This record gives sequence, C-alpha cells and structure tokens, in this order.
Amino acid sequence: MQRKNNSLSAVRPNPSVPNPSVLVIVALITLGVILNGGCKQDSLRPTTRPVLKAYQQFPPVLPYVLQPGDVVDIKFYYQTTLNQSVTVRPDGKISLPLVDDIQAAGRTLPQLDQDLTNLYLQKIRDPELTVILTQATGQRIYVGGEVSAPGTFVLSGSVSAIQAIMQAGGHRKTGHMESVVVLRNQGKPRPDFMVLNLRNDLIGVEGLSDDVALRAGDVVFVPKTKIAEADDFVEQYIDKLIPVFRSVGVQYQWTDVK
Repeated sequence: MQRKNNSLSAVRPNPSVPNPSVLVIVALITLGVILNGGCKQDSLRPTTRPVLKAYQQFPPVLPYVLQPGDVVDIKFYYQTTLNQSVTVRPDGKISLPLVDDIQAAGRTLPQLDQDLTNLYLQKIRDPELTVILTQATGQRIYVGGEVSAPGTFVLSGSVSAIQAIMQAGGHRKTGHMESVVVLRNQGKPRPDFMVLNLRNDLIGVEGLSDDVALRAGDVVFVPKTKIAEADDFVEQYIDKLIPVFRSVGVQYQWTDVK
C-alpha cells in the first residue's frame, strides 16, 4: 500500500496572477498621489478664505455727489426771478446771482441746498429754495495700475470692480490681485479707501468674493505690491493718481501729503 503524504507542499506562484501584497502597495501609493494632488503648486489654486480682508467697508451709500458737467436747477419759492439752471464748471463751481461763485462739485444736493440757503440768508429774506439735478454727466470711473489698457470708462448700468478690470484688458502678470484698491468719492476732502482681494473672484470661487459694485467717480487701481494700509497706497501712488481724479470729475485735498 502506498503511504499517503499528509505534509503541505509549497505552492509555486503563477507568474500570470499578480501578488496581492503588491496590489495593496500600489493602491496605497496611487491614493496618496491623488490626495496630495501631486507635488506641483498651482498658482491659481483658490484659498480657503480671502488672503487679505478689506481694510474698511465703505460707509452707507450717500446721495448723488455732484461732479463737473452736471446741470442743476436752483428754484426759489418766493423770489422766482432768481431761478437759475447752471452747469458745474470744470473747477467744480457754479455762478449765481447775488452770491457769485460757490463750490458744487463734491457736494450732495442737500448739502448744496443748505450752502445756498446760508448764503442767501445774508442777501434776501426767507430764501426758500431747492436744488434739482436735471442732467448727470459725470458717470465715469477710472481703472489703472497693472492692467493692460488703463483709462477712463463710462459707467453704464451695474459694473463691479472685477468687471471694470476686465474692461481695461484684464490684469497684467505683475498685478497684485489680492490688493486691488478702490477709492470712492463720498463728498469729503479725501476719498474713502478700500482694499479688495479679487484673486478668488478672478477664478470664479463661490462664497469667497470681495467684489463690490462701482459708483460714478470710483477709481480702481491694481498695484504691483501688497497694500495693507491707506498710508502705504498714498505714499506709493498718489502723485500719479492726482490727474486721474480730475479725469473722473473729482478733486481732493492732498496738499499735506508728501
């Protein structure tokens, strides 16, 4: 009788069947590559939060601010012979009977109304008057800095800061889109200042927008370097922008800025 061999014989691997251990190692390596997204850093990869918060939020929207070229009617309730229709001159002033020249650009309608009332109180009795805007011609914005085609643009309808940059040919590679500056005329001696991080808006990341709707007289500026404070911006760029403010019909006081 032939003795039966109960010992376990070695199993030779079949070359055509992959080793399970090798499959596990390959799967882990592949998973690590997918999770890490490779070793390359994408320069346009969206951040999880804005890199630079706005330096300040703009104050509540004020009534319309008059600009050179605007036409206003001055109507008196009792002294109708003083009624006038005047155009705001390039120097920002208007001329009226009895009070001569008065600053109009940079003033809101209620502010100009009060200014005129105070002046006419010295000339006539009970100067009840109203100021009516009949033609607004100062609907312009300026886009400058590191953009392909800087210049003045007519503000037509609703336009945001990123849309205005695109109208100016888009930003150059040297433009710092995390520090886009918007300067806004609020009828004060100097503009309000805001820093926007438009990097995520540029690539369409939802929920991470710093974009704002523009108003007439706004200046949008794409700098070369990061801007954190208003003083930094003034020191680096304000000399170049003084003619720009005039191009959009706004004049500011920078006499003490050096």
